[in-house]
Amino acid sequence: MIARLSLVCGVLAALLAPSLLRAEQPVLPLALPSLERSSVSGHLRILSATDAEMIAPLLQGFRHRYPDITVEYVEYDQSQDLNRDVQAACRQHMPLADLIINSAIDLQVKLVNGGCAQRQSLRAALPEWARWRDELYGLTYEPVVIAYRKSAFPAGNPPRSRFEMLDLMRHDPALYYGRVGTYDIRSSGAGYLFMTLDATQASTFGRMMESLARSQARLVCCSAQVLDGLQDGSLSLGYNILGAYALDRQRKGGSEIGIIFPEDYTLVFTRTAFVYKFASNPSAAAAFIDFALSDEGRRISREETTLLNPIDGEPALRVLYGLPPDAPLRLRPIEISPALLLGQDQQKRRHLLKEWLAALHEIASEGPGEGW
Repeated sequence: MIARLSLVCGVLAALLAPSLLRAEQPVLPLALPSLERSSVSGHLRILSATDAEMIAPLLQGFRHRYPDITVEYVEYDQSQDLNRDVQAACRQHMPLADLIINSAIDLQVKLVNGGCAQRQSLRAALPEWARWRDELYGLTYEPVVIAYRKSAFPAGNPPRSRFEMLDLMRHDPALYYGRVGTYDIRSSGAGYLFMTLDATQASTFGRMMESLARSQARLVCCSAQVLDGLQDGSLSLGYNILGAYALDRQRKGGSEIGIIFPEDYTLVFTRTAFVYKFASNPSAAAAFIDFALSDEGRRISREETTLLNPIDGEPALRVLYGLPPDAPLRLRPIEISPALLLGQDQQKRRHLLKEWLAALHEIASEGPGEGW
């Protein structure tokens, strides 16, 4: 079991370099001039793996700014399904959509690298880590958090780091047996990315895999399923959960849901967008990216959604999540970079998934034990 687990960790460490994670640096918001109504018109078709309800305020603001553009928003449940459809259409040089938005940054980089995007000259003063080749743009600024059910920690002492989470699961395995939720990396593009980055960033990675396996962690497609479990009481902890979704659930009556920014480090990812190579209305697609990153779009993101924006960065994040100015944060934004392509090598990916699944099954078959 230990040999197989070590093999998984070794494969992961070889896939991605730690340099993909940028230590958070202050980003000075550069005010962009207010967007003027233009002659852009027609139909804009957006394919996205973002919940339509969450992005609706931004879509509505765009429609108000550009009343001559009709917007069709096609929502995908899985980022990998979206990637598959775009890749297939791109290979055949077929029109499919005008704008592609996805949370799986590595999949987006692969599509852009494969020639599926159009280069744009946009005005947004994005930080360097949140744009690539004037083709791929980061629209959001989202922490990856530990979520928990508050009543499962009546003393108000949920884990504040990966180390504390490990201690809880190892010292009282029966209590957390079947009550921890995280991504199934076979079906979740974002989950796969977060895991590969954890492997290069966290000294706790091997022990975390072991603990998740021994506790019979619930493997799910998406953050929403973990949040459902936290709300109905079937889960106590959720690992690598999208903070924007957890905060949105809190705001909609999820009083049982708590959010932790891991003190060892907190990944920050951005939903990326590009104008599709064979778009029917590339001008409207570019106008949407420009709007999302404009002063007006950023205001909507800050005040009406939980998605935020890379330009506003950490200061806006602290306000949105109600964090004190002096609360320690170790934010690690995921850089949009061709280095992410290493994790998409298909032979290595298949090998990794096979070994990952075998390791989980092998450890889980030993049961929760008396602590380990």
